[in-house]
Amino acid sequence: LENSTKSFFYKGHKGPVTALIFDVNRNVLVSSSKDTFVKFWDLSVQHCFKTMTDHIVEVWDLIIVKDYLISGTSDSELRVFKLTYDESKSLG
Repeated sequence: LENSTKSFFYKGHKGPVTALIFDVNRNVLVSSSKDTFVKFWDLSVQHCFKTMTDHIVEVWDLIIVKDYLISGTSDSELRVFKLTYDESKSLG
C-alpha cells in the first residue's frame, strides 16, 4: 500500500475553521467555522456544494453519526441535522 499525499486550498469560510470531518463513504469533507457556517465539499471536484446557514453563533465542533450531523456551538445547545444526499446530482 502506497501512501500518497495531496494538498488543496479551499476558499469559502470567512472565519477560522474549527473542525473538519471526512465522510469516506461519499468522498466529502465537512467543515465548521467561527463564521457560523457548516460547509460540505465534494473532494472529487474540490467544490463546496452545500453551505448550512442554520447557526446564529460560532460552530465549534461537529460529528457525523450514521446519517446525522451533530454540531456544538458557543451556546448551550447541540443541534442535530438529518443528512440526505441527492445521488442523482452528484458532482463527481
